[in-house]
Amino acid sequence: MRNKYVFSSGTVAEASSLQYQHRLFLREMGTLIPERFPLNEIETVLDAKSGPGGWAIDLAKAYPAMQVTGMDVDIDMVRMATEDARTAKVTNVTFDVGNICKALPYTSAYFDFVRILMGSELASPQMWPGIIRELLRVIRPGGWLNLIEYEPGPMSSPALDVISPLLSKALVKVEWAVSPDGIAATSGVLLPRLLTEAGCTGVGYTLYPVNLGGWDNLAGRTYVMTALAYGNRVTLFLLKAEMITQPDMNTLLQKIEQDVEQLDFCGVGMLISTFARKPTTQEAHTGEE
Repeated sequence: MRNKYVFSSGTVAEASSLQYQHRLFLREMGTLIPERFPLNEIETVLDAKSGPGGWAIDLAKAYPAMQVTGMDVDIDMVRMATEDARTAKVTNVTFDVGNICKALPYTSAYFDFVRILMGSELASPQMWPGIIRELLRVIRPGGWLNLIEYEPGPMSSPALDVISPLLSKALVKVEWAVSPDGIAATSGVLLPRLLTEAGCTGVGYTLYPVNLGGWDNLAGRTYVMTALAYGNRVTLFLLKAEMITQPDMNTLLQKIEQDVEQLDFCGVGMLISTFARKPTTQEAHTGEE
């Protein structure tokens, strides 16, 4: 059956990058849901930044009794995820259009578990307290929240080393930086404190190193290139912030590709998986006393 929608080359490229990202991160974390979460208490799940739907579809396949919902701000991603779920004949997953930076299109206390991967792509540090309040609204008392951010680390590529300071400067320029120097690329280091301040219990985090190099790590090296491919959000963000010109970016991408193709290329990043639990009604009342 032919796809109902025709997607632009940019959308397909971005979706491909996000699918590589999902596979790579799943390999490094080793699990779809944090092991500390009680699976027998999870029936309804929201992936609140689902992209092309890789994680949501995989979760629905792995746990047919769960009802999984994916949500993304990009309608083309939602359509693509819906088509992929239909093709895979996965019936316990649906996809909606929505934005984590706005009111969520769901009733209160509906989900047992809500997850966001790399929400800092859409949300500045100042926006996170409001986002967390809205996420907690749609989670049932006693339900779980998992916020995952990726922090890039050192690379053996001289060309890639140019990207990091440009990204830091751009984050500071648009007032999106966590720190004055813009060293932290995401709000991942802030989330445990923000969740605690929001009244969550069981707040903690797990760190997962992400191997991006090595001659036998095609997935890692491929992800580096797809994450920086033409039309990717990182590239567009640097261009929009006027940190680099398009010709210079094209030259830089060519050099990055040459570096990453070297068998001795080495690179690493870190996933910060922050988890928390919404207090039960009884716990909330006890805390108010």
